Amino acid sequence: MIKALFKKQMIEVFSYLFMANKKKTRRTGKALVCALALYGVLFAYLCVMLFFMAKFLCETLVPLGLTWFYFAIMALMSLVMGIIGSVFNTYATLYLAKDNDTLLAMPIPPRYILFARLAGVYVSGLFFELLVMLPATVAWFMYGEPTVLGAIFAVLLPFVLSFFVLSLSCLLGLLVAAVATRIRHKSLVITLLSLGFLGLYFWGYSKLMSSLGDLLTVAGDIAEKVKGPLFLFYHMGRAAEGNGLSMLIFTSIVLGIFLAILFPLSRSFLTLATTNRGAARKAYRRARTAQRSALKALLVRELKHFLASHVYMINCGLGVLMLPIMGIMLLIFKDDVQTMLPLLEALCKNADTVYLLFAAMACMMMSMIYITAPSVSLEGKHIWIVQSLPIEPRKVLYAKLLMHLVIAVPAALVAAVCLLIVISPSLPFLLLIPLAMLLFLLLEALFGLFMNLKFPNLNWTNEAVPVKQSMSVLVSLFGGWAMTVALGALYVPLHGHVSPALYLVLVCAVLLGLCAALFQWIRSKGAEIFATL
Repeated sequence: MIKALFKKQMIEVFSYLFMANKKKTRRTGKALVCALALYGVLFAYLCVMLFFMAKFLCETLVPLGLTWFYFAIMALMSLVMGIIGSVFNTYATLYLAKDNDTLLAMPIPPRYILFARLAGVYVSGLFFELLVMLPATVAWFMYGEPTVLGAIFAVLLPFVLSFFVLSLSCLLGLLVAAVATRIRHKSLVITLLSLGFLGLYFWGYSKLMSSLGDLLTVAGDIAEKVKGPLFLFYHMGRAAEGNGLSMLIFTSIVLGIFLAILFPLSRSFLTLATTNRGAARKAYRRARTAQRSALKALLVRELKHFLASHVYMINCGLGVLMLPIMGIMLLIFKDDVQTMLPLLEALCKNADTVYLLFAAMACMMMSMIYITAPSVSLEGKHIWIVQSLPIEPRKVLYAKLLMHLVIAVPAALVAAVCLLIVISPSLPFLLLIPLAMLLFLLLEALFGLFMNLKFPNLNWTNEAVPVKQSMSVLVSLFGGWAMTVALGALYVPLHGHVSPALYLVLVCAVLLGLCAALFQWIRSKGAEIFATL
């Protein structure tokens, strides 16, 4: 029984990779190879980027006898990645899965269902955690001084640490579930709690990372100051050095925390999975409904869906919150940023090149907004309802695009205005930077919808699957980053031959051309695909 449930959960977790979602058939041959290759390239790309940072830290700290501090820093980074990858879908996976009623109606002990659900959360967190710990371990092998026992422990440590990620995810999921079953506006409260937890975690993490500026000179002092608060990670680093007692302490603490959380979780699972006390009572009220155009009605429908799903909002719309925050932070630290501008100008050898750098950073931040990427998949098995309406399929797709823009454009404009106030660019860049940002935002919306039409997933048991575990989401997120890096790298050979202002004009032209091509595809071929899903 456990084996069957575990297999079902793993199929669900990796359905985006092995299943051809249009036909509900398993990918084989070239399709499977291409999917594996794509995810392999993305995984390797991120690992390589993090490897160079790990290499720097390892070469800096290990000779000073601060191996444990090196592993503490990398472990904290992996916790951030692991929690982002799993914490926001824990509540949906454990308590809101659409097949909960079906499974609980069968002669299956609830603890078996809970075990399978936890396995899915564990695997998701482990995958994101390994993005950091894998390059960290490789760097330790190459530039550290591992003993035989230390090498064995270093390989095992990420898998033990993943239980800590699972514990934190379950703790938040349990708290959110306990609150959500007693309130009416679940989505809003869950979103606020999740953002608050993440903000608190990042605040604590930033306090540690802010001390790394003087790492080369005062690394020992910093390590001594944080050794107490980082007791758990101190023993993790000591274990990587080959200390068996530290490995025992680290493993015992992590597993103890996990078991302490698992006990109340198992006791409350059945109650929370079958409770719906927060559901609003429906009462009939006679009222007039304002007449709307088909497109406006579809747009309102999309917005209501977005605002009613905390999983959708947090994962795909986090950039909407981050953009204004980053803009306001720029205003707060305006003097510091303006002090750095001459240094950046000297480094870039051209003041206008600095404006290109800031434009690229803004576009990189906007890549975190990928609302359209899972929008088709989120229709799920009820897609026939909108397909059966007397509405052109392309208008449904237009509504999804408009939802992305209505939500994201105000945040992008706030960030753009703040950025322009701080850097005070010349007149061409005063116009070109906001234009490039808006065109990039439009391209992200079109590209996300394009990818979701190419790789739809209508067969899911909770919304976390299409939102967090679909190829369209992954490609949209990293595709935006890759495009920003590619456009920035393209300027390097052109530096000295093309002015930054002219280059930004060319970038805007390229973005506009890509937007036009994708829009034409969506209104024709994309509409045909949507009608036949």
